[in-house]
Amino acid sequence: MKNSPYKIFLIIVFIFLAGVLSSPDQYWASVFSSIKAENKIDLVSVDRKIISTPLKISVPDYDLILERFKGDVIRVPSKTKTLALSFDGGGNADGLKKILAVLKQKKIHSTFFLTGHFIETYPKLIKVIIIDGHEIANHTVSHKNFTTLTSRQKIEEITGMTEMARQQDITVVPFFRFPYGEYNKGDLSLVNGAGYTAVRWTIDSLGWQGRSFRHGVQSVVSRIVSRAAPGDIVLMHVGSSDDKSTLDADALLDVIRRLSAQGYNFTTLSKLFGSVK
Repeated sequence: MKNSPYKIFLIIVFIFLAGVLSSPDQYWASVFSSIKAENKIDLVSVDRKIISTPLKISVPDYDLILERFKGDVIRVPSKTKTLALSFDGGGNADGLKKILAVLKQKKIHSTFFLTGHFIETYPKLIKVIIIDGHEIANHTVSHKNFTTLTSRQKIEEITGMTEMARQQDITVVPFFRFPYGEYNKGDLSLVNGAGYTAVRWTIDSLGWQGRSFRHGVQSVVSRIVSRAAPGDIVLMHVGSSDDKSTLDADALLDVIRRLSAQGYNFTTLSKLFGSVK
């Protein structure tokens, strides 16, 4: 009996339980590490542990989108009450956690136009953006005004952001937003030639201006809700303004609630462009 399979089994179980109970954090860390290796997706800890599963995403024909939309797109033709909430990130991330929490609560996916520097500065938050099912688009490397750059510098700003994202295994959808919305003649052809569809916005929340411009949460909500129409692209920001206010983040939940009450749905730019027949 001393070497019976049953006795050996009990010994193994005892050792296993002893290891888990004596060092549970270490044990579960090894489990998470195993899951990470299997799914090839990083696990993120930002105020919570997240176990991710591979996302099944329907990829639109981006080449066809680029062929159809050559200008700086302001609105996408839509026969349904659908619009895209888009968020720019090039400075700080003071409002990002709240924005992600609201989007997750309301089960909405959005498009984030981020700079390369932003991606490098906030890697954990970027992972949450990806795991939560949002998409990341190109907002240059360093958010420089294109009207002040040479052609070579512009190309470096566009391709550099993609390379910085690639180094972190981040997929960038081929949409591009000019910093400050400013560009010179010929810049659209340059962006399109690099394989990107240029995307502006229909509605600017103006939350980025902060309270110093006499804006508040309700003025941001009213500005978006009163102007909304099918196919609109809404511009909001993930950071705080100069006065440290995060009006876009603070207004987001009410914006979604009020537009939802009007029958609107929300989607990513990829899906909004991809719905055009």
